[in-house]
Amino acid sequence: MKMGNNIEIGMNSTEEILQEEIRRKIETLEYTTEETKDIYFQQLAKCDKHSELQELINVIEIGEQQLYEIEKSMFQTLEDCIWRINEFKYLPMAEKNQWIEKIIACDLPESMDATYTEALEAENEASNTIRETSKRSFDGWTIFIDY
Repeated sequence: MKMGNNIEIGMNSTEEILQEEIRRKIETLEYTTEETKDIYFQQLAKCDKHSELQELINVIEIGEQQLYEIEKSMFQTLEDCIWRINEFKYLPMAEKNQWIEKIIACDLPESMDATYTEALEAENEASNTIRETSKRSFDGWTIFIDY
């Protein structure tokens, strides 16, 4: 009977150690929001069994990995969009900066791509405006200036 109690105590202490490890893991999550961390803490408080704790660990790790991938993708998309906008030839610098600020404010890579598409349309409009102005200014002669 004592042996059974010792084993039971050992299992509980193992689960308590695991719970403490999970608690520390939640506190140190880098990409997870505070709201999600709160939910993880609530779930942790409900977990009684080792299998439930393992399942929670898996959910936390997968969630953090997905958030990391999203952030990595966002940074790559942001960098790419900024680089391409800076390569525009016809938009004034102030307008380029406005488009870059709009892209920085986006929450998802898809939003960044959509905003970049709008910036590209503005670049094409600026190009057409400059060409039309050039045509009118020189009595039918077309002068294209390539910057």
